[in-house]
Amino acid sequence: MRNFGNNYSWLDTEGRPLVGRVTFYKLHTTEPELIYDYAGTALSNPIFTNAIGQTVQQVFLQDGVDYTVVFDKYIGEADMTQDPDNWLFQYSSDNIYDDYKAQFETGFIPVISTVADLRAVN
Repeated sequence: MRNFGNNYSWLDTEGRPLVGRVTFYKLHTTEPELIYDYAGTALSNPIFTNAIGQTVQQVFLQDGVDYTVVFDKYIGEADMTQDPDNWLFQYSSDNIYDDYKAQFETGFIPVISTVADLRAVN
């Protein structure tokens, strides 16, 4: 299994920590895909993020399986884990693992200190 950026703080489209959820789908579908904890036990999908944009549990993905990953921001005022309605789509990715892999293989990991730095990352 491969680690899904567990110490990474995901950001919303305004450059703030993403307080919301991350949902993992079978590639190019809206059919949920299995995700796991470090011991290989299946987790609930979506997984929620905390106040600093990190997933509340470590997430591991199946080797050899491609995912579409969708990031949603919570815009309600209730318990987001129980609220099906107050979500704002932020962005999605079909190759998030490949992005990480390329950064680690090339040694390129950008240093982000400001929102301007983040916007400059391609």
